[in-house]
Amino acid sequence: MKRSRMLCAALFGVLAPFALTPDRLASARPALFAQEREDPNASLIFALDECIQERFKDVEENFGFRRIIPPKTSPHRFTPENARELGIVKALEKSGLEVALYLAGRSVLGPRPDEAAWRNKNSRPPIQGPALVSAKDRRKGDLPDPSELWEQSRRAMETLKKSDAYDFALRGWSFSARAVRAGDGSCLKCHYADRASVIPLRPQEGAGSPIKVGDILGILLYASDRSAQK
Repeated sequence: MKRSRMLCAALFGVLAPFALTPDRLASARPALFAQEREDPNASLIFALDECIQERFKDVEENFGFRRIIPPKTSPHRFTPENARELGIVKALEKSGLEVALYLAGRSVLGPRPDEAAWRNKNSRPPIQGPALVSAKDRRKGDLPDPSELWEQSRRAMETLKKSDAYDFALRGWSFSARAVRAGDGSCLKCHYADRASVIPLRPQEGAGSPIKVGDILGILLYASDRSAQK
């Protein structure tokens, strides 16, 4: 009971900046938000997702997974960039919840790449990761390869068109998928294809329907596990 109260207090300190401001309360997703208030694990993932989403809002030189793992940082370890992110990572570590993160692009709606394409280090695969957030380094080998997440990423992309979260389990890890959406017109300067996220500013012929504000640009896949406490 004491441990539960301590965890709730830590969660309140982490989530207060996100959950208690009037503008966030006005736009809160009722069913999902209620679930996350009741489940400490979901609350921590919610807080982490809010921070990661912020990284995708500004137009900058980094695209896609580079927003999560910027150049010149650890290739597999998420590095907090501000006090809020650091507080969430510490709360995850204190709770014992090991979390890793993947990013799936819109190209998961197209044909599945062959195995050689997944292994090609010079190409950008449709699903990237994992980035270890609070997961221990020794757990990296336990996490699914990006190619194993193909089918679930496709389902998440379709489900999140009408929902706020898509959950599934794979290889002993619990996954929660959240959409990165086009928030304003600045996103649409580099994202225009119906089936792919692209950097060039001029649309290519046959690229598909234009992306609109609110459309999904990518999927964040949060893997979590408490096996270390078992």
